[in-house]
Amino acid sequence: MEQQTLGQTILAIFLAPTKAFEGIAAGVTWKTWVYPLIIVSIILSVVPLVYRDISLSEGEYKLKQAEKRWAETRERVPVERQEKIDARFEKGRKRLEDAKENPWQLKQLAMYLLIPVTLWVLSALYALILMGVGNFGMGGKVPFFQLFSVVMLSYLIGGSGYFFSMAQGIGSLEVIVKAPFIIMKESSALAFSPGLFFDKLDSFIKIFLNQLDLFQIWATAVLGIGFARLYGKSTGTGIVTVGIVWLILTAVGSGLIALNPGA
Repeated sequence: MEQQTLGQTILAIFLAPTKAFEGIAAGVTWKTWVYPLIIVSIILSVVPLVYRDISLSEGEYKLKQAEKRWAETRERVPVERQEKIDARFEKGRKRLEDAKENPWQLKQLAMYLLIPVTLWVLSALYALILMGVGNFGMGGKVPFFQLFSVVMLSYLIGGSGYFFSMAQGIGSLEVIVKAPFIIMKESSALAFSPGLFFDKLDSFIKIFLNQLDLFQIWATAVLGIGFARLYGKSTGTGIVTVGIVWLILTAVGSGLIALNPGA
């Protein structure tokens, strides 16, 4: 059978995920993960510009709320620590002003270079966790870059935006579809999840349920299919295994957000 091209693999991720990873088990090249990394990075750089003013307004509001809470507790903190925290708030205000007034400043543009780097690191960590489960827990022998490629391909659909401070997620399709809703709602804190039914995300369970986004569940299922193909397991086993890992990571992230609402 003729080997599937990368373009066919990317298309199959959306239309026929059970066939998307047929060629990956045989081996991957650098193109298998570099091209998805480039696609996701470009979309993460370009699409949020459409609602950039909304994101900046939200950042300004959160900073003011944090300053208000700080003002209420400032006197109970040692003087030397007060100065450090005051300096951090001043730095935050300056960064917001620069972002609003000088969007094309070299310093602002340089931030976009961090997107592929951060995405690569997070994907690598995710792949290593899954590799640990598969290679040690299931007795498999799948090379790192095969799993890494599957993780990168799943980000074409959806992915957690926790480390990017993007509540809307970082998946390519996810960001594109949510952009018009963000503009209509005038809020980037948008998730197609049970969180839509809550007025406030003021508890761990509400934050956790809000993370169960439709696109991220879809991406996790696709990643599970890829995992199953690489380890020679059934589709159900792959999806359940990856799903459990994802739920654990989501619970940890939700706990961190609950402990630090400003995040």
